[in-house]
Amino acid sequence: GNALTFVNSITVGAGRTLTGIATSPNTVLGSMTSGGDILLASTGNAAADGVFIFNVVTSTAGVITVSAQRDVTLGATGSLVTAAPPTNPAISITADQDATGVGTVSLEGTLNSTNGNITIAGIGVAQTAGSTINSGTGTTTIDGGNAGGEGAITFAGSITTTFS
Repeated sequence: GNALTFVNSITVGAGRTLTGIATSPNTVLGSMTSGGDILLASTGNAAADGVFIFNVVTSTAGVITVSAQRDVTLGATGSLVTAAPPTNPAISITADQDATGVGTVSLEGTLNSTNGNITIAGIGVAQTAGSTINSGTGTTTIDGGNAGGEGAITFAGSITTTFS
């Protein structure tokens, strides 16, 4: 397959969609900012495939969608941030998109939806102690399974929602 690695920072203007789709690993090393939606995906189903985020990914006026047939990892230096989500879910993370029973979500970094909904799904979801999830007045939904199987959901970091 074809791997995709964002080494340098990238910024796209207002109303523009930033899309990165790989058939093998999709790795974000440089920061990303979009004035519209952001889609990061990996359609590969080999053991090392997935989406791996190690820097700040920000949508100033859209939603962020991360999708993989295999794993999704948000590293300790990674974050997904929506500044003004127009629709929900503002942040959506899905591992095991094809429901084959293989694909976990690992959260070490930060999710902040600025009052939008956050959805996280995979065959297992694991959050480390340094990770934070903040959906403000939005909701946070976490699903550890699908038609392909069920996995453990473990939390060690923080999850914050604010009722208004």
